[in-house]
Amino acid sequence: MNSKNLHLNSRRFSGCTLTGALSVTTQVKDGITVIHGPEGCVHHNLSLFHALSVDNGSLEMPVLSCSGMDQERIIFGGEDALENSIRDAISSDSGLKSVFVLSTCVADTIGDDAGSVCSKDYDLPVTFIPTSGFLGGVFQNGFENALKNLALQCSENVSGKKMTVNIVGEKNLEFEVESNYSELNRILELLGLSVNIRHVRGCKTGDLYSVGDAALNILRDHSVLKVGEYLMERYGTGYVEGFPIGFSGTLEFIRKLGDMFAMDISGALGFEHDLQLKIIDEFDDICGSSVCFIYPEQLTIDDASVRSVIDELCGLFNLKIRKDGIPVPFPFPGPVGSTGTKRLLHRWRRVLNG
Repeated sequence: MNSKNLHLNSRRFSGCTLTGALSVTTQVKDGITVIHGPEGCVHHNLSLFHALSVDNGSLEMPVLSCSGMDQERIIFGGEDALENSIRDAISSDSGLKSVFVLSTCVADTIGDDAGSVCSKDYDLPVTFIPTSGFLGGVFQNGFENALKNLALQCSENVSGKKMTVNIVGEKNLEFEVESNYSELNRILELLGLSVNIRHVRGCKTGDLYSVGDAALNILRDHSVLKVGEYLMERYGTGYVEGFPIGFSGTLEFIRKLGDMFAMDISGALGFEHDLQLKIIDEFDDICGSSVCFIYPEQLTIDDASVRSVIDELCGLFNLKIRKDGIPVPFPFPGPVGSTGTKRLLHRWRRVLNG
């Protein structure tokens, strides 16, 4: 018996394939996502996205539609319902620029050819993204498939914007996604670099066509390495494997970009080092504390990226790791940049001095 997908072996990032793709396609502001499956699949995900939006201080809802597969279509096939849903979506919204079609477990299990339906002639580009989890996919597969397939819409004519980067694979359901982007953008501006496109967050259909123009792709983390490889193969664009994590990781990130763009980074390094020293001085009241770290299930103390940040902060603040120490959280992914590390230290201070 294959226990790979048993509940006891599941993890939070191994959730619904459809949800993974929706976290990408719903970020295209002039696009609509059509789910080929039962209405329950839409309701489940719409409820999830609404709850997360409220938690993040936003009431913006994703634009979703559904082919509404019922018992009859599950028995006899639902390709006609999918085509009608696509055409209805296009005709009902004059501002629409693109349509993304996601499959579901039910549609794929009965053998509906959603890809063939999407290849028909429509007034707008229609992109099919396979997202059936029942046949072997998880959240991460849907996430990667969406990032790759939205890049497929891009033009082959790469203009090459020399001092720009793409941000690839941001975790759109992550609570600190905008704070992390702001910190990354701050570091890029220190180096005279700008963002070409956030692939894919808060963009429009037309933006997707420029993903091949940037000089470099910065991946959110190693979980989207396959997407980085795909974009490099398609457009010849190199990539950095992850956002800067922790103090030392931020300085190393600046050095890496300096090498890639063959630029003088002495000023940027000096500025960032001074900023980090100010942050360290600000939190001298937590020095010498006894702690034990609380890790999300995705992390272990043996992970190299975790170990390096933990070791660095324990060394800087003389923190003592003990089983009976005060429990403090360590986030997944790790703290982004110098200001992300400062936010983490604020959380630790509230616990340690509370």
